[in-house]
Amino acid sequence: MYRIWWVAKTEMIRMTRIRAFYFILFVLPFVLILILGNALSGMFDMKDREIEPVQVAFVNEDAGALQYGIRTFFAAEEVGKYVKLTPFATKEEAEGSIRAGKSDFGLIIPDGFSDSVLRGGKAHWEFLYGRDRVKNRTAESVLGVFVEETNTIQAANLALGPVPAGAPGAAKHGQAEGASPLVKVGSLNEGGKGVTAIQYYAAAELVMFLLYGGMFAAISLAKEREQHTLSRLNAMPVSPSVLLAGKMLGQGLLAVVQAAVMIAGTSLLYGVDWGDHWGALAALVAGTIVASMGIALLISLFARTHKAVMGVFQTIIIFMTLVSGGFTQVSGLLEQIGRYTVSFWSFDGLNRVMLGSGIQSVAQHLTVLWAIAAGLLLVSVAVYRKVGYRE
Repeated sequence: MYRIWWVAKTEMIRMTRIRAFYFILFVLPFVLILILGNALSGMFDMKDREIEPVQVAFVNEDAGALQYGIRTFFAAEEVGKYVKLTPFATKEEAEGSIRAGKSDFGLIIPDGFSDSVLRGGKAHWEFLYGRDRVKNRTAESVLGVFVEETNTIQAANLALGPVPAGAPGAAKHGQAEGASPLVKVGSLNEGGKGVTAIQYYAAAELVMFLLYGGMFAAISLAKEREQHTLSRLNAMPVSPSVLLAGKMLGQGLLAVVQAAVMIAGTSLLYGVDWGDHWGALAALVAGTIVASMGIALLISLFARTHKAVMGVFQTIIIFMTLVSGGFTQVSGLLEQIGRYTVSFWSFDGLNRVMLGSGIQSVAQHLTVLWAIAAGLLLVSVAVYRKVGYRE
């Protein structure tokens, strides 16, 4: 571990002696955020708009005691205005309807849902996202109301003990008598948080430049081979794996510093509100950095020159930023492609943190982001064992 830290320290010192490093990673992001945020501010004006009903492909695999509460929820007039259910027998049929454009969103209530909730176990609804981001958010918001109510019941059961499935009143679990309506219709602009153009591009540039941190790591690895300094490094009592790990650690720590400077700087200079979930914010940043280093290691093992590394990496970064909405808001096919990228899950997760979304909503993005990051690291390690890092 000491040798890894020694390599990491050397890498950080080497990078901080490059003048362009400070401009690219610490000055350029603030300039771009200021330019884009002011030039495209008109696209983010908050105006009330009529919400179209969302066609939801509905699959109910549960036949338990909570059916009364579920039926009551969907029968509510205020819910029916925004969610139109189309029943399907299987998840595959619902997915097919969404792919064909007949349904905008999908809801799967899994088998055993009622029993799990009543006994205090883990319960969840599965959402299937369609092509339209606005309709996705609408359905997620409306349906999430019942999920949150159910989670409240679940927490009560965990604290007070499980409710037997056959107990009196168990069938009405999920709807408290005399409770306020589950869906309240109003203006989103009244007291709600919105994302300004400056905030939007602050999050977008943060993700993009964290990925550029990985590019610098890949370039450093490629230059060691290109300048024939790798053979001299290998002559030292340091294994290639330690050298790789140290360089990745050094660049990763610099990326952490960059993220801290961008978050603090945009907050002080531009008044960007990064939300209150600082733990989730840190986890999103860390997951992006890990994914970036995984991409860097993969590219550096195949590209032989630093120019090749730069070209491939910049193409990947620009493409991921484009389809994830980092340059301008996207929908349709581009949004669907974006869901397979690191940038989408990191950027959309940051937006949700800024908006003050519930931690459960952000948790999905964290799970997918870290799964991608772990997958990239595993693949890169497997490739390294086969290809190796040598001249």
